[in-house]
Amino acid sequence: MSYIFYCNNQTMDECFKKALFGNTYKHWETIKKIKKGALIFLINLSTGILYGPFTATRKSQLNLDPYAFLSSGRNYPAQVEVQWRRLMKMERPYSKLPFLDGQRCRLKPSETVQLMSKLIEEDSRLIHRWA
Repeated sequence: MSYIFYCNNQTMDECFKKALFGNTYKHWETIKKIKKGALIFLINLSTGILYGPFTATRKSQLNLDPYAFLSSGRNYPAQVEVQWRRLMKMERPYSKLPFLDGQRCRLKPSETVQLMSKLIEEDSRLIHRWA
């Protein structure tokens, strides 16, 4: 299983600088299943760009950083710390992978394979580090 988190232009920098992704408590039942090493992707809803793959550095937890994302005016307590080595991005992921539509939190194994294949296919969009 792999997981998808969402950000926007307001929260994206914090996601990368803190290497922390969060979601609302409503999604905790899904997010709490994330274990160390789980594959994670991030979609910026403002730009429509998908970033990945990330891996969870530890099990997900509520309020790993209780002050994270407060500047957005929303609360995202269902959190996971991430790391990345070779980060790629995909523009317009919804048009290329229709199963991403609907802001789901978890992907099936077959969907993860399709997503990784598309990312590798678009390897020219590689990001080596976050500035």
